[in-house]
This record gives sequence, structure tokens and C-alpha cells, in this order.
Amino acid sequence: MTTPLQCINTQEQSVKHIDFDISFKGDCDVVVAELAKRAGWDLKHPMVPAAREVDITAEDEDKGIWLVRDSVRVQATDSKQEPASVETSS
Repeated sequence: MTTPLQCINTQEQSVKHIDFDISFKGDCDVVVAELAKRAGWDLKHPMVPAAREVDITAEDEDKGIWLVRDSVRVQATDSKQEPASVETSS
């Protein structure tokens, strides 16, 4: 049994000089938090919001290349607007 070779890449361009079994393109905090969530691990860290929604789409499913993005950023990008800020009363 061998361990799959994985790549977490924050760049738009895919890594081409190494043949990974699976590649995740996106913010590494988002990717790692989603992998931990799907593995059933309770990941507690200030950079990982408890209720994060993640959008995962195949860039090239045959080559195992997946885009992993925070859903809030996806919605803002799709609508060409910034995410709404939350105001707190003092």
C-alpha cells in the first residue's frame, strides 16, 4: 500500500513537473480545513471558522485536479461584489 501523492497549490497554474495523484488548488487554510472536516477531525484553529461553506469543483477530474474555494468568496466573485461586512453595535 502506498500513500497518495497530494498537492495543495495556491497558484492558478497547475504544477506540471510532478505527477500528483490528486491536486487541490485554492487557499491552503480552506483546503486543509475541508480535508480535516471530511476526515471527521475536529480542527480548531483561529484561521478556521467553525461554519465555513466550501465550493469544490473539478478543473480536470481525469487528472485529479480540484478547485477548492470558500463559498463566500465564490459568491462575491460571481456577483462582482465584496462580501457584506457585519456591523456590531457598541
